[in-house]
Amino acid sequence: KGMSPRNLLAPVRRSIAKLIQRTGMSVDDYVSDRLQLPLDLIESKGLFDAEQMDAIALMIYRMEVNATKDKGFINADQTGFGKGRMLAAIARYTKLSGKKAVFFTEKSSLFKDLYRDIEDIESFDLLSKPLILNDTDFVTPRGKPISNQLKKHEIARRMANGDTFDDHDLILTTYSQFNREATTDYTHTIAEIDVHRANGKILDALELASKLLPSNKPLKKMKDDLASGLVI
Repeated sequence: KGMSPRNLLAPVRRSIAKLIQRTGMSVDDYVSDRLQLPLDLIESKGLFDAEQMDAIALMIYRMEVNATKDKGFINADQTGFGKGRMLAAIARYTKLSGKKAVFFTEKSSLFKDLYRDIEDIESFDLLSKPLILNDTDFVTPRGKPISNQLKKHEIARRMANGDTFDDHDLILTTYSQFNREATTDYTHTIAEIDVHRANGKILDALELASKLLPSNKPLKKMKDDLASGLVI
């Protein structure tokens, strides 16, 4: 079980009370409804623990009530509290909501870790076709192959035309796609990507401060675009 810092207990309790009051639903029922996962399935398979249910509920509620206010959410749980599983839950929610999650991480090898959590919450079929901005193919922990079916020039062309890649379920990328000088048509296009086009923002940034350098112009634009997203 986790423990919350004393100075955060009251704000968290107020936020949960506000969610319950405004939605007329318990935290568990709210998460079950928004993720379209039966509560008995969540409980019987242990998809989320109590702390994860609270965090997922608050993240989803934040996105719903602040959809036009550019306000974000920071989850600062320590290692081992299942932030990846919470990310997987939000990826599921954004997909079900007709939006698209953008998953940023340090190394492309961590894409496989995200898909471990996606599989663990019974969501692979819903999120089986990601758009990968890196040259990375991988096999999920349960043996499902994931490969990028688009070449870089095709991704660049579609991005330049404002395509939101509705034929893909989420976007996977690393900081390295943004924290370097653009030297090719592809990297120039990536540097100009407007993440808001995806209508859903997820940022997995355990080392955000050291990886996203404000002196880098493409990165600064990306940070501005993601200012209303989720930091896990």
